Amino acid sequence: MNTPIVHSLKRRDEEIRAEVHALLADRFGYIPQCWTVGVRDGVVSLRGDRPSRGDALAVRTCVHQIDGVVSVEDRQTYATDQAPGPSAREAPQAAQAPQARVDARRGRSLG
Repeated sequence: MNTPIVHSLKRRDEEIRAEVHALLADRFGYIPQCWTVGVRDGVVSLRGDRPSRGDALAVRTCVHQIDGVVSVEDRQTYATDQAPGPSAREAPQAAQAPQARVDARRGRSLG
């Protein structure tokens, strides 16, 4: 049954989704093939790869500030658990270390 209330929620979810896509493009170099954004009743579900845990946190924080967002289900992955820090020139050992993908929700290695 498609009541006016349900219709307005769906429309609002579509507006939120569009704003999330715009935010990801403008601030985080969004490439549609690399992200999945879902919105249901104001709950945003994010899937995508970020370079670091700090980058994933920045995305989640910005998305949560969008008007109408109730909560964010963070399913982002990232290559390193470190927040953005010194460049490769300043930390050559860190730049050469192998990095595993990490599930942002659980902080566990994906491979």
